[in-house]
Amino acid sequence: MKAEAEPLVSALVPVYNGAQMLVQALRSLLDQSLRSLEVIVIDDGSTDATPRLLAELAQSDPRLRPFRHERSGVARSLNRGLDLARGRYVARLDADDLSLPGRLERQVERMERQPDLVIAGSAFYQLSEAGALRLVEPPLSDGAIRLALLFDNPFAHSAVMLRRAALVRGGLGYNPAYAQCEDYELWSRLLEHGQGVNLSEPLVLRREHPAQASVEAGEALAAWVDHVARDNLRRAGLDLPPETVRRLRGWLQGDLPVRGREDDEAVEALFAFLERLEREGRYDPREVRRLRARFMLRLRALTRIRPRDALDLAVYLWQRARYLSRLRRGARRAQRLAYLWRIDPAEGHGRGAV
Repeated sequence: MKAEAEPLVSALVPVYNGAQMLVQALRSLLDQSLRSLEVIVIDDGSTDATPRLLAELAQSDPRLRPFRHERSGVARSLNRGLDLARGRYVARLDADDLSLPGRLERQVERMERQPDLVIAGSAFYQLSEAGALRLVEPPLSDGAIRLALLFDNPFAHSAVMLRRAALVRGGLGYNPAYAQCEDYELWSRLLEHGQGVNLSEPLVLRREHPAQASVEAGEALAAWVDHVARDNLRRAGLDLPPETVRRLRGWLQGDLPVRGREDDEAVEALFAFLERLEREGRYDPREVRRLRARFMLRLRALTRIRPRDALDLAVYLWQRARYLSRLRRGARRAQRLAYLWRIDPAEGHGRGAV
């Protein structure tokens, strides 16, 4: 099989000591139905069997392009991959995740159909360390993504496809200063150049395991995410101290508010901000009302629900019920897929090919 001069898609896979799961991840890309593909693997100074496995696999499939450098971190590895990419689109995959069959073809079809798209992600399956498989559905529409971006990362890094021309035109890349949330920071800049979407079909399986950098980072990762969220909120017109941003993000993730001056002030600032966003029309008003209803339910001990909010709450609860129903159906399908993939719950990773 000959490698194409200009493939349609460049897949970027950074790896550091990922020999245990690397081959299965790469096979999930090389076996995709879309054949116009190059897979660029940046070995970030691995000391395990990763270099040998890459050399062996590259011999059997010239679409695999392995590169190696001294330990530099994920962001610098990804930037090198972007420099090497030749495809019209750039797909991402972590070395311990899987691209499900048809992933690249579906994302390319959406990008080709919608030229203003600069990033397309998808729903995904999350495999816990204990072997439990569940469906995760991120915000889907551009309006929902832009509003979610103010508080958190609305894309799974392993599930995204980017329009390379938008990165080149904007001079965009990953910022190594943002440890472990370099993707969230990049999306915050990239979406100034076009639209984003998450496909509702799960196209990736993400794994959780003790060796992951994002698990090891813990509080440091949360602090960096808070930092990006604070910058995004400030650009949208809400300038808050870091501890208040952490509080708002915590409420969205299920933390309970505490009656007190700091929480009362944060709630007041939040709802005034959301009302201003709805009036100004910079964000989808339906998504703003939905977010406000979500906060109202979480903060009902600290806020008064007005009669005009009743409809928004009812709509949100109806949408929430439909969302949970989709997740339950997805969980049942995930368990069937776990059997087909021969995922071993004791080891938390697949033992066979996708």
